[in-house]
Amino acid sequence: MDNSDKINPAHLKITQIESLEQDQKALKELENIYSSAYVGLCVLDKELRYVRINDRLAEMNGIPATGHIGRTVREIIPSIADQAEELARRVFASGKPELDVEFPGTTQGHEDKERCWISHWLPMTDHTGAVIAINVVTHEITERKRSEEILHQSYDELRAIYNGMPEGLLIADAETKRFIKTNPAMCQMLGYSEDELLSMSVKDIHPITALPSVLSQFRAGMEGQLELAEDVPLLRRDGTIFYADVKINHLTYNGRFCLMGFFHDLTRRMQNLDAIRQSQADLNRAQEVGQMGWWRLDTRRNILMWSDESYRICGIPKGTPQTYETFLKIVHPDDRSYVDKKWKATLRGEPYDIEHRIVVGGRVKWLREKAFLENDDEGNLLGGFGIAQDITQRKEMEEALKQSRDELEMRVQERTRELSSTIDKLQERSNQLRRITAELARAEQQERQRLAQMLHDGLQQMLVGASLQIEYIRHSENISDELDRLKKILDEASDASRSLAMELSPPILLRRDFPRALKWLADWMRDTHGLNVDLKYPEDMPPLAEEILLVLFQSIRELLFNIVKHAEVRQASLELNQQDGQIQITVEDKGAGFDTDKLLAKGEESEGFGLSSIRERLSLMGGKIEIDSGVGQGSLIRLTAPLSLVTTVTDQTSIIEQTPIRSFVQKQKSSKPRKK
Repeated sequence: MDNSDKINPAHLKITQIESLEQDQKALKELENIYSSAYVGLCVLDKELRYVRINDRLAEMNGIPATGHIGRTVREIIPSIADQAEELARRVFASGKPELDVEFPGTTQGHEDKERCWISHWLPMTDHTGAVIAINVVTHEITERKRSEEILHQSYDELRAIYNGMPEGLLIADAETKRFIKTNPAMCQMLGYSEDELLSMSVKDIHPITALPSVLSQFRAGMEGQLELAEDVPLLRRDGTIFYADVKINHLTYNGRFCLMGFFHDLTRRMQNLDAIRQSQADLNRAQEVGQMGWWRLDTRRNILMWSDESYRICGIPKGTPQTYETFLKIVHPDDRSYVDKKWKATLRGEPYDIEHRIVVGGRVKWLREKAFLENDDEGNLLGGFGIAQDITQRKEMEEALKQSRDELEMRVQERTRELSSTIDKLQERSNQLRRITAELARAEQQERQRLAQMLHDGLQQMLVGASLQIEYIRHSENISDELDRLKKILDEASDASRSLAMELSPPILLRRDFPRALKWLADWMRDTHGLNVDLKYPEDMPPLAEEILLVLFQSIRELLFNIVKHAEVRQASLELNQQDGQIQITVEDKGAGFDTDKLLAKGEESEGFGLSSIRERLSLMGGKIEIDSGVGQGSLIRLTAPLSLVTTVTDQTSIIEQTPIRSFVQKQKSSKPRKK
């Protein structure tokens, strides 16, 4: 071996030293890179203790790097400990990295601030391939998350504004003039759905006469100009035309050169303008009709402005310049000092509501003025605003009324004395009529009882005796056929007389139970005349005095007879009510009806207890009759009498109880039945 093959120990040592220095330098550079990296770096062992950490991650966690070494993730960042431990178990078990893992939470240095990180968990293995540690690369994305949230929120807000904006929006392709974007307001304005509108073009929503003008607006937009077109006609889906303000500009949308138009419906504005014009005309007309004008006084410049009606009231040509002093000149000399004093008091804060005179063309007029002060935002006086009403006619009427007041009062006093005397006489007459009515009712009932007594004691007794005698003869003589016929005739005569007695004074009236009396009457009308009466009455109806009971019973019976005779129906209704201190009876049918005016104009009917008689008798007793009928429309008749006549049964024997009908009925019940 020559000398070249020999290793120089000194040289080898130098070489090893240089290699070590290079390795240390490289290691130091790597350490510097690790420590100063923009992202957070750390190494975790199997217990998730920090083995190594750079300054960036320590800063993120809010704890110095030296405070991490030997401590676990749960001790440093408790809010992510559960997620980190689960993640570490998977990495150590599988040996595969976990990438793009988000960790929301807080750190000890920033407990009041919610933060978010994204990490890559990379396994570190030994020479055998076993995972001995995890290298974690962490990047904080808190600000990015916040920016995304703000961006989403802004997008939602812009979309809400876009969908909720009252102006219509249309974006059209500048080349094809077809719509590619719209908003709900535009759809509502035109009456189309969004899909329908996006299948249309500009010419579909404009009358053909306006198309050249509209296209010129679009061309102006393509040249970069901003155009504002007023009163552009637009065509709705239903064929109607409305006008809109249109503002057009150009933009690039989805890579295409487009035109964007904002549309403001002028319909309401035009309606408002028309309404304002009409309101102004109405206001002027109202001022003229009410003879009331307005005025405004600028106290700083001493300028007095008047409405047209104020000029007319004061007899001054419209538009003539006015000041406070020129107005005082037309005030009546006797009132001038008073008006000036009240206005100056108003400037000190007192109310201004006065009446005074003015002189117009030599004629005196009266004005009523009312005003309030106007101030700026700082409370400085600007002037006053008020109204002036011509009250000359009212003042003249007041004067005329004042002159006639004494004379009228004297006449009123005189007439009052006369009326008082007349009222006393009328009251006395009314009392007399009420007494007469009661006496008439009693007299009528007494007459009916007298007739019933005559029938009972005379005709009926004879008829019964004749019938008994014929029965005796029939068994002793051979003329039985003739006698049978005679007996039948006599029986019919007896029944007729008994029916007449019942009709003249029904026994049911003895009980003074008005509802039961009407129930008997309803049954009698059904059995005798074939009229079905639907009766309704309250259960707590009190007993009635004889006079009112008789008048009402007779009146109701006559009304039911009228239905039988004239209504051409077999059904009627009868209802009793008690309200407002009165008893009220309603009789109704659905029959032929009648002309009430013609019927009542004839006065008292020739037969029966007629409507006119019913009306007069009820009127004298403080009651009334109401008739509602027409030819072919049925009839409704309502009888009303005061409940002040309601009384209890006394011990005195009544007119009804004096009738012999009761004994007659008892005898008929006990007599031998007729042979059939």
